[in-house]
Amino acid sequence: MLSDYSNSLDLLNTVSERNLYQELILQLNKDFSLVGLDHTFSKDQSPIQLKENLIIVIENLINTDFTSFVNLLYRIDVSEEKITNKTYEGTVIK
Repeated sequence: MLSDYSNSLDLLNTVSERNLYQELILQLNKDFSLVGLDHTFSKDQSPIQLKENLIIVIENLINTDFTSFVNLLYRIDVSEEKITNKTYEGTVIK
């Protein structure tokens, strides 16, 4: 799906324009909660704020709690192999 967009912000803006943003925030909060992560994303933040917040949270997980990071990836159906290759390339989020 991301390949249909020039970057992640483009994707987030499309989600917002299609009135799916609230559902995206709800799903992110659900996924984080189900893997035991104590972080809540606000429905009031802009797509760019969400992206910046996600970058900070994900970088922190990679650096301090890689197991929870992998559990989150599993929860959102991203294979560990796929993300490990991207992590080593330094392109976790663009």
